[in-house]
Amino acid sequence: MLLEDFKNILEVQSLDKQIQKHLCIIEDEQKRLQVVTANKDRRAKEKEALEESLSKLSHENSQLEKDLFTLEKELNKAKEHLGMATSTQQVSALEKEISNLSPRVEEIESKILENLEREEKAQEELNKAKTYFSAIDETIAEIQNEIDQVANQEQKEISKYNERITLLLENLSQDTREIYFKAREKHRFNHPATPIMGSGCGVCKYQIPAITRSQVERSEVLEFCPGCSRLLVPLNAKL
Repeated sequence: MLLEDFKNILEVQSLDKQIQKHLCIIEDEQKRLQVVTANKDRRAKEKEALEESLSKLSHENSQLEKDLFTLEKELNKAKEHLGMATSTQQVSALEKEISNLSPRVEEIESKILENLEREEKAQEELNKAKTYFSAIDETIAEIQNEIDQVANQEQKEISKYNERITLLLENLSQDTREIYFKAREKHRFNHPATPIMGSGCGVCKYQIPAITRSQVERSEVLEFCPGCSRLLVPLNAKL
């Protein structure tokens, strides 16, 4: 086992951290689009609810207007008959009918006005939603274009790092490369290889037996930390 292998491993690890930074930039850009898309989805549900509300209000008012027409017809008829009543009993009955019909007419008129106000507000919100949706797809397309430009630039940088990583990995012995891949697969962006600090793993602090520490520092063995499965490397590989 050569000390140079460990140095190459640590360089790969360092390059992976640089790759992570570029991936984070891409991810942050994509989050912009996710926020806008999520807002669009939310607004779409709100628009659907407004349309449903307007439909219900329109249907309700249509029915109320029919009811109002019927009641007003009955009320006018009662008033007309009242003027032609010939007995106290007829007058009393008609006045009672009028007193029953009048509040119902007023109640329906009030409900219709209330619904019209609600309908007007809902329509205003719906108009705002329509204005929003008339422009949102263009906005999303613009953001996507910006993201693509950033992602392309970041991927170019990532490709440069990956080219260097490929060369470094090719220079490792086959056994070392296979063992390192196991640690890298699990901890790629979080120190898959770590030196022993003091008497413990440099990341999880798991205590490493003295004989293992000595063998690792002399580059004689390839050992995983029993606590976190990271590859243990000599401290002087960092130099």
